[in-house]
Amino acid sequence: MVGINIGRKAGVRKDTGHTIHRGGEFVVNIPDETMIEAVHHGAVEYPPGVSEVETLGLDTVDSDRVGVARLRDVPVSLECRLHSVTEYGLTGAEFVVGEVLAFHIRDSLMADGKVDTRRDAADRPKRGTQLRRSGRDHSMRPIARTPKTVLVEGGER
Repeated sequence: MVGINIGRKAGVRKDTGHTIHRGGEFVVNIPDETMIEAVHHGAVEYPPGVSEVETLGLDTVDSDRVGVARLRDVPVSLECRLHSVTEYGLTGAEFVVGEVLAFHIRDSLMADGKVDTRRDAADRPKRGTQLRRSGRDHSMRPIARTPKTVLVEGGER
């Protein structure tokens, strides 16, 4: 099982959330340092219907177990079937849990049949606009965000 958090934009579910709810499947792609710029610019709030993958010039391949394509050049992809969604907090963010049906792991991450993240560590968000990998920080210009909307019973506040 894997869990991801999906926020809302101006109180409305983002395309990612709509797609997961509609199709019941998703892919978690874990990038490496070579994709820092694309990951950062993936945080732009594109209008509904605009493909981040196409806009950022990323390549995809068909998944094996789900109908959602996965990114070709990431070191790890997890093909998932939707298990549950829990809305929480005042903003209506959703914690999405998926059953992992297939793992795609770059060969260079494998050592003796196990994943060794020290061999080819993936970038992990540090805080805000900073990413950390192998002890190095990368600072980038912040991406503009729609202010958070607080939801209350019966509508927005």
